[in-house]
Amino acid sequence: MEHCLPPGLCILTITKASGFIFWNYLTETLWTGFTLVNHTLYKTFQSIILEDERNYYSTLELPNNLKISNLAMGDLRNNTFIIAYQVDEFTWKVYSEDLPRFFDDNGYNNRNVNTTNPLINSKIPLSTISINVTYNFPIIISTNNISIYQDDSGGKPILRQSIPGNAPTSFVYSADNRSFILNVLESTFNQPNGNYYIVIDDNAVKDFKTDQPLMGIQTHTWKFNTTDDYQEEVVFAVRSILTFQSRFALTTERKKNFESLLPFNKKSYLLQLRIDLSNSIPVDINRLDAIICCEYDRSQRPPRILLSLPIKSTTKLNERNVDRVIKDLDLLIKNKKVTPISWFYTTNFIEASFGFQLTRNVFQDFKFHLIGIAIGIIILVSLYFYARKRSPTGKNTAIFKFSLIFLDFVLDFLFVLNDGAKVPQLFIPSIAFCAIPLAINFIMSIVMILREIKKNKDFYEWFKQNTNMASLFTILASTDIGVLNILSSNVAGIALFNAPISKGTQSLIFLVSHIGFFIEDIPQFIIQLMR
Repeated sequence: MEHCLPPGLCILTITKASGFIFWNYLTETLWTGFTLVNHTLYKTFQSIILEDERNYYSTLELPNNLKISNLAMGDLRNNTFIIAYQVDEFTWKVYSEDLPRFFDDNGYNNRNVNTTNPLINSKIPLSTISINVTYNFPIIISTNNISIYQDDSGGKPILRQSIPGNAPTSFVYSADNRSFILNVLESTFNQPNGNYYIVIDDNAVKDFKTDQPLMGIQTHTWKFNTTDDYQEEVVFAVRSILTFQSRFALTTERKKNFESLLPFNKKSYLLQLRIDLSNSIPVDINRLDAIICCEYDRSQRPPRILLSLPIKSTTKLNERNVDRVIKDLDLLIKNKKVTPISWFYTTNFIEASFGFQLTRNVFQDFKFHLIGIAIGIIILVSLYFYARKRSPTGKNTAIFKFSLIFLDFVLDFLFVLNDGAKVPQLFIPSIAFCAIPLAINFIMSIVMILREIKKNKDFYEWFKQNTNMASLFTILASTDIGVLNILSSNVAGIALFNAPISKGTQSLIFLVSHIGFFIEDIPQFIIQLMR
């Protein structure tokens, strides 16, 4: 009887002839093809090697006169063929023989693997986010892990990420199911000129057709390096002289335990937590200052503990800058189920949903805005004193008023462009409460100018001499009707701004300005609250 079984298992035939029992084992080996073992209970034991097409290749030189009642046999991963046989009730012996190889393993010590990306001994860019494995036949992901390690300078492996087969969102198959793409975190390959290798566990992949588990790729086999291109790190060199502080949170479970610790034990826990965070990133521990405890996030119920970790910058191009360290640690924490954060006792109690958040530094975040505002204020103040010197009786504060009106218009435009678009259901109301006041102001400015031309002879004479200026300010008044008051401000004694606008029109301008506040600014404030 012959059983056709998957590779690596035996095909057994039992026959009877002249009262003797013959055992025939046909075993498909990893690298050779087949071995055929034939013996009887009373005759010599013989094994021959067959090529992949089951043609005769050679005979193994086994010990003579073997008398075997029970045996077990197979081949090891290094292509060593072994036979374990029972000599007597208490004794077993093992015979081994190195077999020839008929198959190329492409350097992976696995005949099932065709190629990978990255290739063995290749170089990959920093922060690579995917790897690829191609097999010689259709496959499917199984249950065991695919793990990525980094070799540090001391030869001690650092586990960077371990992805189980039951994480289907991490894997993408090719059309023929011979390849899979594994998505990895941007923080995994984060060390310039680092040495990495990937281990595929046995039964991490299965044969698509037979559903049989396949052997994986062993330690230090699929190895490669990251590039030493430091341009990405230089981008943030301007921030290299500072120390930045970021926060992370403890889980609710750990909060209760942490608060019950004695002061000495709290200090010991924080010291070990700092060490484990350094190993998780990884980063030189001297760049991490002592962890600062404690703040409370009272937006949560119950409030959770926030810890602060100051991170020192570096001038070394072969080390991650502060920005990258913060980003890497945020990714590691938010994905802690597959990163070293979950493998250390101390870091496992960090709250994943909070991540690692940079503590806001107003000057650092808005320094260019603040510098621009300061320069603008200096210019406006200088213009004001210049205008006041030229015309002490003029309404020179119109310089500030015009600047604020222009700034208000720009902010209104950005409000629609940015804030309104973030909430689709509020986008149309945002446009409406910006466009309607513009239209009302524009119409009212035309009405007021025409009213002055018709009823105010002095204004009519000024208008004939300054038609272009009057037309320009009529258009600008659509942003804020108060712009028309600048025409009569006599700022800096300039004749263009000496329009004799009547008190009745000035009162109307004041009234329309207040109406605009209710139909533009208040609705926009409400929309901001509803975002």
